[in-house]
Order: sequence, then structure tokens, then C-alpha cells
Amino acid sequence: MSAHKPYCRLTIVRGSILDTLFLSETPRRPAYATTTEGHITILWSVNPRGKLLEIAQINWVGDANSGNRSTVLVNGQTMLVDNILQTSKSFFRSDAKHFVAGTKRCRWKKTTQLLTGSLPSRSYGAAWQCEELPSTNSSTSTASSGSPLAIFFPSQESLFKPELVVYPDGSMIIDHLLLTAILISVQKHEWRVAQSALSHIALEASLKTELRPSPPNYAPPSSSRHHHRPNSSHLRRPHSASTVRSRRTPPADPPPYTSIDDTTIRHRP
Repeated sequence: MSAHKPYCRLTIVRGSILDTLFLSETPRRPAYATTTEGHITILWSVNPRGKLLEIAQINWVGDANSGNRSTVLVNGQTMLVDNILQTSKSFFRSDAKHFVAGTKRCRWKKTTQLLTGSLPSRSYGAAWQCEELPSTNSSTSTASSGSPLAIFFPSQESLFKPELVVYPDGSMIIDHLLLTAILISVQKHEWRVAQSALSHIALEASLKTELRPSPPNYAPPSSSRHHHRPNSSHLRRPHSASTVRSRRTPPADPPPYTSIDDTTIRHRP
């Protein structure tokens, strides 16, 4: 394994690379997916909410315009697979596959790697290593090794799942690395048996449900934001304004009792 620290790891979680989820290590969630319906395989990116975004569409049988050769539709442009991933013309690198990603000239080559990191119990295994080649203007020979971009461990007859390890220099072209890793590892006519059980619509609905954030735990309102409700024994009945006034000004003492005879008004003669 390269001494460089990986930027990310994408583990294939099930079955064929043409019908699977690619699980990222940090954060641990589906980051990419592939679905195959008929002779069409689509590579998707999965956003944090589970929405599928199409990256590329592979037509394994092509059409009349392509001479019935496999094509890839990406960014609205259809290209032959043979033009995307070109076989090295060098006798010593007959198994190498070249492709261009933006300004990077890249090469996949077969290698044997010590399988460490997330797979501690494995020893050595077959792998594909991707590296950036020096520019054509460089005096360095293109046969020399360049910066490591990724290592792909394809499906093997073991208990361990295949994975794509991407290094920092390959972080900006992960989509290209994943697409070309599919193209170099897929078996002839594999699409015939790798039919997806779920349509991409059903898969997206399932992912949205799985990745839906959990509602926050209910917390009672803070007492500082609400008035304290007094105990029922402290409650008073509503009272009128006259009652209030009467409580503020005590009533005067009643006049002394007098008989009617004492209060009779007499007229002067």
C-alpha cells in the first residue's frame, strides 16, 4: 500500500459493481451507487439526504452510431468506452489503461499490494493502482511512475469486500476514478446478470428514508421562559372594583340608634 495517507475509502457493500452502494468511511454513509436496468448501467452520487445525482450512463451494447460498441454518456456527451479508457501501446505495459481527467493524464496499472488499513487481516492481493503521469511537456519519461491517485481492490474470492482507496491528489477526480474503476474491472456481459432489483426511484426513496435525520428529543420548556403557575391553594377568586375600594377604605361606623320620637320634626307655631 502506498505510504500516502488516504483521502477517503469507498467500500462496495454488495454484489456486482454494476448494482451496489459505495459506502464512505467518514462519514459512514452511502456516497455513490450503481443501478443496472437492461443494458444500461448508471453511476450515481448520493447526497447526504439520499438524493441520487447522475454522473455517467454506460450503454453496454451501444447503437448503430457506435457500431454496437459500448458507450458512456457523461455531461451530455456520448463517447466510446475505448476512447475513454485506452490500452497502453507499450509492450511492457499491455495491461495498463490510460484516461484523461481534466488536466490530469492518468494510468491504471495492475499491481500486487499489501492489504492493510481497513483490511488488517489480509496479506497480499491483486489490485489496480492509478497514478498521474507527467505532462507531455515534461522531460520525464511517461513510463515512470507519477503521483498516486488511487488504488482499487476488485472483487476477489474472499470474505472481504472490494474497495476504492483515494489519495489526496485524486480527491478532485473521484467521479473519474470510480467510473474508470468500473470499466477496468467489469466482466464481459456482467450486465446481463447484474440487474437491479430496485429502480433508481425506489432506491432513492429507500436512501432518503435511511438518511433522514432523527427528530430531536423532546425537552420541556424552560421555566425561565414561562410564568410560574401558583398552587391552587394560593389562587383567589376574581373581585370587583368596589370590593377593592372597600378593602382600601374601611367603612365608617354606623350612627347611633335613635327612636322615631327623637327624630320627629316639629314645626314652630
